[in-house]
Amino acid sequence: MGCSFSTRKKNDNSCIKTLRISSKLPEIRDTLRSCIIYLHSISLSCNKSIETCAFDQNKPLAITLKSKQFYIKSKQSEIQTLIGQIDLYLEGQIKNHTQETKLIKQSKVFLTKISENILTDDSEKLLNQNNSAYVAKVNKEIAKQGLDLKKAEDEIDHEFKVSKINFVANGSIKRRKYLKPLSLSFG
Repeated sequence: MGCSFSTRKKNDNSCIKTLRISSKLPEIRDTLRSCIIYLHSISLSCNKSIETCAFDQNKPLAITLKSKQFYIKSKQSEIQTLIGQIDLYLEGQIKNHTQETKLIKQSKVFLTKISENILTDDSEKLLNQNNSAYVAKVNKEIAKQGLDLKKAEDEIDHEFKVSKINFVANGSIKRRKYLKPLSLSFG
């Protein structure tokens, strides 16, 4: 029955994923939708960790997290394209049986790749300063995927300059706000 991800938190905050792949397109489509949600939660976790890196001025780790976030977003767009093709087939616009088998094979290949090291929710593990070997492992995986580190570095430079996160004494976050003059034009 479809591919399902169940995430249970243990005492050590590690995530357990179980993966079951179906051979029916409606179930595969539902599975891919749940994968998009899963990847979105990882992307949000990376974003939160990037803010933590901005506070700690840990630029190399922020670049790693931003590269990971770019990779996740590219995988999300691949899933959306695949879901679109499955929807076209299920709506009857594509009536070729070989197309169905092709979509099932593509989905199975993608769903088996989804368990890569980059596509795991490991932001907390990356933020752990004692775990430099794990950061090196993730950097190696990012380099293997051929991701553009220069683009990630430019984004992080911009975020570090713009965000200016200030932590107040009680631990809350105070962000600098940009005020633009209000100009009204009638006509």
